Amino acid sequence: MMLIGAHDAAAYRDYQGVGDDNLVTSATFAQEENLLSQLLWGVRFLDIRIGYYPTTEEKFWLVHGIIKAHPLKEGIQAVQRFLQISRDIMVWEINTFEQTWTDQAHQELQDFLISEFYPWLVVPLGVGWSTTLQDIWSRVTLPVSEGRIILTYNEYHTDPVYFFREVSEADQNPDLYTPWKPNCQMTPTADDIIGGRWSGLREMADAVNRNVTSWWINDWSDLPATFPIHDFVLSTGMIQESIRRNVRFAEAMDLAKRF
Repeated sequence: MMLIGAHDAAAYRDYQGVGDDNLVTSATFAQEENLLSQLLWGVRFLDIRIGYYPTTEEKFWLVHGIIKAHPLKEGIQAVQRFLQISRDIMVWEINTFEQTWTDQAHQELQDFLISEFYPWLVVPLGVGWSTTLQDIWSRVTLPVSEGRIILTYNEYHTDPVYFFREVSEADQNPDLYTPWKPNCQMTPTADDIIGGRWSGLREMADAVNRNVTSWWINDWSDLPATFPIHDFVLSTGMIQESIRRNVRFAEAMDLAKRF
């Protein structure tokens, strides 16, 4: 399958006009839609960053770098709502961990995620990304009419019983069935922002998103098992391309089975 990802998915904020064109805001927020809206539009891979703040009332925050964006509970509730109203498969990837983490903090976060997502959680069962779609949809422990979620925990504390292996960021897909994650956004340096080369992530996405979409449609039309991630994902045409491509793959597989 081709699943479209939102880069720094939880760094979302409605654009407030020129007041948001300051150095901090323009370099922090990579999406406009909240997590539920992203999923409703067609995003199926959430690139999540979590910060640990043990001295605050909310210990776990959705972050972009050192900047707190939203409490983790807010993001979890949004995804739970989507899973309740959809039969789709999605991936929640914890890409980075900000601030200082202890072994206890990692265990607490993993226990919390497993507990909150357990009704929809696809566990690896020793086969991980080799799991078939048929197996995911037919698991008797999961509700027939609701969604499915795959969790990755990109840190050595990961528990392989509940969390899938990290999706590779290789320059090209390793094989036909192993998913890989092309990063299709630009990351500014401090000099880019302070020096005025770019006004922020919004301008950078506007410069590349239409070109990236064209490359995927015209030059990379046969790449399988890809989870490309984007800033301001709705300014791409990648969700529409993923639908076309997945339908085409499904039809080709169905045709192959007949013969």
